[in-house]
Amino acid sequence: MPVSLKERKKEGKNFLANNKKEVKEKQNVYVPERKYVDTKGGDKHTLEPSGLKLRYVFKKDFGKTPKYLAKRDVEMREAQEQREREAREAIESQKAKQISEEERQEMLKGLKENWAALNKAYSAQSLCIDNLPKQFRKESLERQMAALEKDIDLVERNTVILIASPRGHTTN
Repeated sequence: MPVSLKERKKEGKNFLANNKKEVKEKQNVYVPERKYVDTKGGDKHTLEPSGLKLRYVFKKDFGKTPKYLAKRDVEMREAQEQREREAREAIESQKAKQISEEERQEMLKGLKENWAALNKAYSAQSLCIDNLPKQFRKESLERQMAALEKDIDLVERNTVILIASPRGHTTN
């Protein structure tokens, strides 16, 4: 049969004090440090820093990508997309532009006028070329006229002319 509270008090036992005392004794118990032996000579090392005891595996975020790395990955992807977009825009801006038929005719007219001016200067020279400066001038005029004749022939033969924009410049 259970003992009543009054009878316990008469016995003189103080359960609260006994419980406090037991808890203090259990807190002061020496727990030896866990070690492992790695050689036959008995070299002992602590187990915790060795990596033999699994510690990080039990964390809740183990095996998940950290937030800062995920954020950095997103930033790198966006930067890569931006570079690709800029490269595509640069390629688009460097595409060749076709000149119209009016511009082609105007260019042809200008080339022919330049050739006529050089031809007039060439014809105005004296027939007797007796010194070096006159000879150099004649050769220079002949080279310029030959280049213009080549350009005129090229423009006359090709009805479609494409002009590429120079590097670093964009056409709008």
